[in-house]
Amino acid sequence: MRTRIRVMPALLAALAMAAGCDSGSKSPSPGLTVSPTTATVAAGGASAAFTATLTGSTATINWSLSPTTGTLSATTGATITYTPPATVASATTVTLTATAGTYTATATITVNPPPAPTLTVSPTTATATAGGVAVPFTATLTGSTATINW
Repeated sequence: MRTRIRVMPALLAALAMAAGCDSGSKSPSPGLTVSPTTATVAAGGASAAFTATLTGSTATINWSLSPTTGTLSATTGATITYTPPATVASATTVTLTATAGTYTATATITVNPPPAPTLTVSPTTATATAGGVAVPFTATLTGSTATINW
């Protein structure tokens, strides 16, 4: 002969709570995150902004770079801006680290060399006649502040 046992919903809820379960909403786990987690910038180019989100703690958020390539707008606070160096010889990976108490989070920044300067002359071809009208040329230099000499 079989016996059926009915368990009341209130009893189930009490057992779940005693076991550490909660059927309601939970607070986020304590921790630290950095956003974005990756960024790519060009040496001498635009800066990149980063934000740290700290949950479950009121510790101060500290920032650091390794290697120290480029600069940070601040060393503490929830948001910072990374400014790349003026030049790098080759693509360089920089680790941005946020720490707050016992929590640590990182982002990876790739710093690429600036694009090579380009010099263009316009028009690229022209025909001139001796004793005729002068033919004007224009030179445009991009990616450099060097002087153009004719």
